[in-house]
Amino acid sequence: MEILQWLGAHEGIVGTLLGAALGFVAAYTNQWLQRRRQLRIAMMRVATDLRHWLGSVASNIGDTVTFVESDGATGSMRADIPSLRFEATLDVVCLLDDATARRIFDLIHEKDDANAAIDATSEYVSYEEAVDVFRGEAARLFLTGFAAYKDVCGRIDWSSDAFPHSTASMQLEVARLGEFRRKQEEPNNWPFAERQPEPEK
Repeated sequence: MEILQWLGAHEGIVGTLLGAALGFVAAYTNQWLQRRRQLRIAMMRVATDLRHWLGSVASNIGDTVTFVESDGATGSMRADIPSLRFEATLDVVCLLDDATARRIFDLIHEKDDANAAIDATSEYVSYEEAVDVFRGEAARLFLTGFAAYKDVCGRIDWSSDAFPHSTASMQLEVARLGEFRRKQEEPNNWPFAERQPEPEK
């Protein structure tokens, strides 16, 4: 009874507090729903742009491999990893959750580092070896980007069955680059290194 009497005596205050609480809950719920919608739209845009970029990378590698293996008869020579479309404005990436945004920013950073390594190899070693670096680094980044693409697609219930035959070929390119770099680390393959004499038979 005392509680009812107190409520009756303070009916205005109780009504004000209850109204404020309901308003806060409504505003919070609306903000949460809006944030969820923005996150889903951002993921859809990122997934679309990642798929476009993966297609470009796979195409560039394929054209280059065809050109090299055909001695220039078909295909075309490429030695640069393309930018992602959302690099022009990164606002959409900033709407993602922290973990996904970090993966995307890391991918961009690694792509820029790879292009710098390709350019340095072309300038200081040879264009042919720069092409080898491009093939391996582009393939490595394809696999990294494809993993991010599959994760994003899974979170928005999209199919990620694109590029069904590319993973194996990309892994081969990465292994090929690893073997190429292992050989380059051998002293006789260093630039300007003096060749060691052949052992006497």
